[in-house]
Amino acid sequence: MSTGFKTLGTMKLPLTILLALFSLVLFYPKAQGQTFSASKQGRSERLNVTLRINPDSSVNFQLDQDENGLYVEYLGRITQKSDSTYRIQAIITLGQFYCKGWGWDTILIQLDPEIAQELHKITLTFANGQFTRLSGSDRLGKSKRLLRIPYQKKWFNRRKGSDFYTLSIPRKNPITGEPLVFKIYFGSAPTFTSGQKIDFEVQIQDHQLWTLHPPPLQSGPFKLQQNQPRL
Repeated sequence: MSTGFKTLGTMKLPLTILLALFSLVLFYPKAQGQTFSASKQGRSERLNVTLRINPDSSVNFQLDQDENGLYVEYLGRITQKSDSTYRIQAIITLGQFYCKGWGWDTILIQLDPEIAQELHKITLTFANGQFTRLSGSDRLGKSKRLLRIPYQKKWFNRRKGSDFYTLSIPRKNPITGEPLVFKIYFGSAPTFTSGQKIDFEVQIQDHQLWTLHPPPLQSGPFKLQQNQPRL
């Protein structure tokens, strides 16, 4: 039974049209999507930056540093202004920023109310394997603004090898699909937030993407290379 569709194998198209179709699928953002990334970016020259343009013109934009000791993910949209200039408007869906921790026997974790409800399962694992679990909301479902976790000094201290713990939450990286895990060093208090907006312009040309002035405040200027698809 005929389906009414012809495959490329049976269609006799000129070679130039076939090449144009291949180029469209491979490189045009609305056809398949594109991912751009680079490391050692931003004002600090320490950021890993990834920006994915999805087929529906939505955008995933991520910044991370020091094994997610600093981590920010945005979701937004991209609109075309000229042949190679685009505007990106996005909002933080999850941010984890550095903040100085106080106290020698208690870990502090700060939570914005907008994100606390999502962090219903938080696991802290110390370098020696000791771990503890907690939630961003109480038994009545009310958001917590500050979590206090006592620890033993032999688990977590200034000495190399014991000067960090990992913190995992029930979310995955929207670009890689991997579970989100943060490495937190002694003296730092994780701070989870969401909701802040950004609006900036980029230029996309010759498989590269770079910021135009003014760049995003949280990152500073960056220049990314298109990730080539695996064949």
